[in-house]
Amino acid sequence: MTKNQSYSRISVVSCTIKQLFSGTLDSIIDKGELNIPEYQRPYVWGKNELKKLVSDLKHFSENYNESSPLYYLGSIILHKQKKTLNIIDGQQRITTLALLEYFINKREYLIEYSSPKSISQIQKNHHLLKEGEIEISHLDLDLLNVTLVITNSEDDAYTFFETQNTGGKRLSGADIVKAHHLRAVKGNGAIAIKAKQWENEKITSINEVIGLLTKARYWNILNWESYPSFRQKIAIKKVIVRDFTENTFNTESPISFYQSEVLDDYYKSTSQNSSHLRAIRQPLYNGSHFIDYLTEYVGLYEELFLDDNNYRIDNRFYEFRNELINGYNGTIFLKELFQLVLICYVSKFGLKNIFEFSLWAFRCVYATRVVNRRTVREDSIEKFVREGYIIDKILGCFTHSEVISQLQSFKYNFNNENCEENRVKGRYIMSLGNYFPEFSKSMVIEKFDYKLKKAINDKL
Repeated sequence: MTKNQSYSRISVVSCTIKQLFSGTLDSIIDKGELNIPEYQRPYVWGKNELKKLVSDLKHFSENYNESSPLYYLGSIILHKQKKTLNIIDGQQRITTLALLEYFINKREYLIEYSSPKSISQIQKNHHLLKEGEIEISHLDLDLLNVTLVITNSEDDAYTFFETQNTGGKRLSGADIVKAHHLRAVKGNGAIAIKAKQWENEKITSINEVIGLLTKARYWNILNWESYPSFRQKIAIKKVIVRDFTENTFNTESPISFYQSEVLDDYYKSTSQNSSHLRAIRQPLYNGSHFIDYLTEYVGLYEELFLDDNNYRIDNRFYEFRNELINGYNGTIFLKELFQLVLICYVSKFGLKNIFEFSLWAFRCVYATRVVNRRTVREDSIEKFVREGYIIDKILGCFTHSEVISQLQSFKYNFNNENCEENRVKGRYIMSLGNYFPEFSKSMVIEKFDYKLKKAINDKL
């Protein structure tokens, strides 16, 4: 059962899994070995995905008759490169089916994998099937059908891939961004290095960091754009793909921007960067430049919010963070905003004065908790940023002392409604006593901000 419809550079082929694996499509795709490019995301399907697929296939096999259509497993996107068929989209399904074929029909297909994560997950699934933890009897894999989209152009393959997945639910925005930039890396050796850099075990927070970076770039008073609600998963995905693939640039000589300080001392001048990070809102370029930009900020995120004893960071910051910066008592959205403004600050001024900045930034950001009558809502965060320009003020200052002056001049009106100890707002105020002694004895309502500023100065 094979149909072929060819265009200028794209062939669309409907075939069975048996035909795909056995190479009986030679006349159409000119024989090629399936391959996983180095820049692809790892094979990640585990026990749950394996059980779900087997359950669906088993139900189909048991109820199949010759008049029924085959079980359709969707499209597989392939980039044909000489005698190699690079799998652009479909790795999870193809790898899983190759494992099932091995155990059910004793057919062995050679597909090379370079990612250690992929190899480890394949070994785990192999063990599950070998030990019989997933029942695979009565499955007929010859009843499976896929659509192959084959192109000689890698750009066409990824255009199709990104278009298909931008509005879909299968791949995250980070997955599409990764594929886009890894394929722009020049040289196979460099691709492998950057792929490992992306998949480094320490990089556990890519989605969170991409979200924060996008907000830092969108919430810009010069060209303001709203960021979708956390409930709008597909809209967020589109925003991330647009900002970090469609709005990035191609160049042989990408430029990185840093804040630099030049000290004039009599007859000589010395300069140094205020921060080791690229400017958070700088233009971004495809390939290695973007990957380096992202991994720098992922590293910073983990130093600031996941580590507890990084030698570059004032230990007082960790004590403050652990006591006050959390998502309890209606502050989940404030926690994220605090993380955003802290990352923006470090992107310009480094880690040297992070403790002082954090205390004054906390006063401004968390003021929303005591200005509102009730729990802080997500939409009030964007409103606060847009009306107070807090991110633009931080990124627009030249010195640390200028930033502190801006934060100290911030004014707000305390709202004394719903401050009882059994209310969310009251519990937040009481929680300040865990860190500031001035708040530990009683509910502080009168002269709240005056006492908070005094408590901050006492800590410093």
